[in-house]
Amino acid sequence: METGIGCFHWTNMIEARNAKCFIIDPYRFRIIKDSWKKTDKNDSRNIAKALWLYLITGEFGIPEVYKPQKVILELRKLYSQYRNMNKYLNMLKNNIQSVLLDEGIVLTLKDKKRLLSEKEKKY
Repeated sequence: METGIGCFHWTNMIEARNAKCFIIDPYRFRIIKDSWKKTDKNDSRNIAKALWLYLITGEFGIPEVYKPQKVILELRKLYSQYRNMNKYLNMLKNNIQSVLLDEGIVLTLKDKKRLLSEKEKKY
């Protein structure tokens, strides 16, 4: 299987049925990267031939992608969501300041800290 969205999920599903699954990096796999006719059918055929050759002879190397443990994947997802939420929050704060400036309202440093700083939040 090529890397992509959901590849770790599908790999886990396949491996749950006691089958061996490989995740291949297409950018490091020369047969796919340098092919003239780029179609999914040709790519999958080339991957199957290379995998067969690798499993039979062991000579041909497959550029596998490191598959982290499930805990690491969950932590990566959480961190990604945290980063996206902070990015969105900063965008909203900048948007608020822009709207206020358009209306002629200039916030003082004290007001910015009180309204837009996380340290000053009191629920």
